[in-house]
Amino acid sequence: MKHKQIRLLALVLCVSMIFAFQIHAENPGDTGIMPLWDYAGACSCDIVFTEYDVGIASASVASRYLGGVIYAKLTLYRVGNWLTGDTLVNFWEKADYNAVDFGETFIPDDGKKYKLVLEGTVTYNGYTEPVYLEDIETYHAS
Repeated sequence: MKHKQIRLLALVLCVSMIFAFQIHAENPGDTGIMPLWDYAGACSCDIVFTEYDVGIASASVASRYLGGVIYAKLTLYRVGNWLTGDTLVNFWEKADYNAVDFGETFIPDDGKKYKLVLEGTVTYNGYTEPVYLEDIETYHAS
């Protein structure tokens, strides 16, 4: 009898622990699970290709609190194979208060894969928080 009570207690504890730990996630579309930052509010990193054979590298970082200092670096790579590695296409850096936005253009090559990496920091009230996002897209000429 005591053995059954211990099993029942263990089952109740396991179930209660599962419900005690909540996972907070936002639906960011096809880019995966959006991280929860303490000082960074809205962050995005995206590659889009227009019908005019132009690539657009866009990204933004916004502070959750007014007066946050933001530094961000956006780096565009052409993805290579395991032997040659990735090739740097271009990079852009910005720093400002409260928000930083990027909207840069590039000329893509047909059939090539591109990787956009957003790295930065959000500093508020003496605390610095790192931000990292990336997007990978393949260009196909229309």
